[in-house]
Amino acid sequence: MDRDYFNIHFSTWMQIVNQLVIENIGFSIYDLPDQYYADSFEAGMNEHDMAQIVINDWNNYNDINFNITGIDSKNSNQP
Repeated sequence: MDRDYFNIHFSTWMQIVNQLVIENIGFSIYDLPDQYYADSFEAGMNEHDMAQIVINDWNNYNDINFNITGIDSKNSNQP
């Protein structure tokens, strides 16, 4: 990809991705785990598809963290 094209358009692309994510989950992409934003942009991914990846990752993360009923807290090291 042409470096000038990247420098001109990537920032706008990121702003749109960020806005879509905020509208859907209430968090900025800058507060979430990193994604391959630059690689995805250079590969031609549109903003909606990238936002969907971030949202899906967030949903999967929450599923893992909120379904912890099977943890055995009796065997944890406590002071």
